[in-house]
Amino acid sequence: PEEMTDFVVNHLGPHLEADGKGDLIIMGYDQNRQGVPEWADVMYRDDTTKRYYDGLAVHWYESTYDYFPDMLEYARNAAPEKILLQTEACVDNQVPVWRDDAWYWQKEATDWG
Repeated sequence: PEEMTDFVVNHLGPHLEADGKGDLIIMGYDQNRQGVPEWADVMYRDDTTKRYYDGLAVHWYESTYDYFPDMLEYARNAAPEKILLQTEACVDNQVPVWRDDAWYWQKEATDWG
């Protein structure tokens, strides 16, 4: 989280603003829910780090037995004004049944990344 936040705060964000594209949305993290607290702590630790991040992107994998609501609540409490967006998801306890579906690997299928 430190490296990405340093890049966003000191490079990406200021360059986008300088190019007149400061209204583009920047989402941080974009990984599984278990890491949300660590990333939220860094991304939202102060006004400087919050400035360029519009929200936190989250994957929904590894949720066969737990859907980690406490992780999502943590992110919401850390910055309630920010976006919390699901970017990738699938049910991970149905393998290998999903391979039988007619839509597997079709362009309309959204259950594989």
